[in-house]
Amino acid sequence: MERMWTLDGLRGLAAISVVIYHGLYWYSDKLYSSVGKFAVYLFFVLSAMTLAKVYRNRFSSGVDAISLATFYRNRVARIIPLLLFVALLSFAFAVIGGNSPSVEGSKMLLTATGAFGLAAAGVLSNSVGAWSLGIEIAFYAVFPIIAVLTYNARLRTLVAAAIALNLLQFTHNYFVFAEYNEASYWPVYVMPLSFAAYFAWGVVLAMLPRKPMTFGWLGLPLIFLVVWISLLADFSTASLLAWPGALLTPLLLAGGTYLVFCWKTPDVLLPLFSFLGSISYSIYLLHPPVYFLLTRTFWPAGSGNAALFVALLTSISIVVAWCVHKVFEQPMRHLIRNHWVRVNLAVN
Repeated sequence: MERMWTLDGLRGLAAISVVIYHGLYWYSDKLYSSVGKFAVYLFFVLSAMTLAKVYRNRFSSGVDAISLATFYRNRVARIIPLLLFVALLSFAFAVIGGNSPSVEGSKMLLTATGAFGLAAAGVLSNSVGAWSLGIEIAFYAVFPIIAVLTYNARLRTLVAAAIALNLLQFTHNYFVFAEYNEASYWPVYVMPLSFAAYFAWGVVLAMLPRKPMTFGWLGLPLIFLVVWISLLADFSTASLLAWPGALLTPLLLAGGTYLVFCWKTPDVLLPLFSFLGSISYSIYLLHPPVYFLLTRTFWPAGSGNAALFVALLTSISIVVAWCVHKVFEQPMRHLIRNHWVRVNLAVN
């Protein structure tokens, strides 16, 4: 299968947007809600589109023990090792900060195993940003069924299903923001239905043919107009995530993603996109510990220029992510996959 280089680059740019969002908010209390939230929601579109393209044919004849084991093994290898590492690191920081070891230990165990994704991910996660992995884990749990159901489905049927989920998502979010205020909405909002439309449109994109186009790069400004919209206007959380955000954002992110996917990308950009994609997961999970160490060593929060601090945070996070990817994340991924192969051969 053709490597989806442009989607790799898009995933890396989204991870960097999350770093910038957190850096500005934590360092100087500048809150640009959509920069962090919609960049993460872009991950959901990309995840569903990528999985559907890679695994759709593998589940075409149904689900069997080997195909299921292979799928879940690959998901564990991709997600769990680094999540375990960061969960342990977050546990140590929390206990050093005076939090209860028993409470933090429970959250750490649920986060490290991915089990928090099957409950209230926004409450049980012990690591910043890991809540979104809980939502993805819930999607992984049902993906084989989705793959079987959608393999022979017509495109218009999938579009209708995506529209229905889009409306249900809007209904859910509208209720949440009508009943809960800014301080209390998060635990109720962070549930799979809040993000179902992003995954649904990602599956739809996977069924569309790739038609190389010179102007597919226009998807990038479309996506980042959506992601960075809170820099342009002071929208409330409800307007971003309920009306009109819950209806429009999945469509705009999906449309931009498809344009970027079809972009006839210049060869000179491919190594950069590959690099950003390979370390995007590490950037996403490791920038909070980098921030913690940076602000507690030589650059305390609020003590200097915020833009310079965020630039430094982003640069260091990229370097740390690359190192951890090379020496830990990538070797662990190969170890898990190869060990499963040896076990499978021994059983057979």
